[in-house]
Amino acid sequence: MKDCVFCKILAGDIASDILRETENLIAINDINPQAGVHILIIPKRHISDIIGADDAIWVEIKKMGLELMKEKGINNFRIVTNAGNAAAVKHMHVHFLGEIVVDRKL
Repeated sequence: MKDCVFCKILAGDIASDILRETENLIAINDINPQAGVHILIIPKRHISDIIGADDAIWVEIKKMGLELMKEKGINNFRIVTNAGNAAAVKHMHVHFLGEIVVDRKL
């Protein structure tokens, strides 16, 4: 998608520090962090939102999230995603938020 910021990052048109990469996913730091650790896990294939995601991508996201948890020494985290008009960027991604406590409002 030519106007998609994440597609531009994946194409190398926008610079980004890729923290982790697999065949199907990348992980980058969020440019507007809402937690001490705020990483975006983004499928390389343009999927509008979670409605278009298959089970395999969720398995990969879980695996990457657990790897990031271990790598960053995180004990508490949330994984958040949005769909439809709730999504600011219309390219499926999840927010990996580290060291979040139960009563923290996001």
